[in-house]
Amino acid sequence: MSKKLLLVEDDEIIAFLHRHFAEKCGFEVLDTVDNGKAAIEDAHKYKPDAVLMDIRINGEMDGIETALKIREFSDTPIIFLTGNSDENTLSRAQQAGSIGYLVKPVKHADLCAMLAQFTS
Repeated sequence: MSKKLLLVEDDEIIAFLHRHFAEKCGFEVLDTVDNGKAAIEDAHKYKPDAVLMDIRINGEMDGIETALKIREFSDTPIIFLTGNSDENTLSRAQQAGSIGYLVKPVKHADLCAMLAQFTS
């Protein structure tokens, strides 16, 4: 039985690549959304085994604020994707209950290893 993943990414090309990577790692991508509101709704609806969340997404909330909202009702592992690895961003991600983060561009092997580590 494959693990189920929610992908939150606002760049269509990157979303396509991450979906492909996750599927090659044995994950079923339940949905790909580009904003916090849809991510929260999907987390409620699908109850994924993990969430792969970009920090900069469309809408009023960034990925960190979205993760905090998901944390109010779920302990699903959240892995952040970011092009910004500055100390402030990473600190905010840790405070939001992130179990890890990957700096873009993400390599297939790194994504598989991170997902496997926290969803076994």
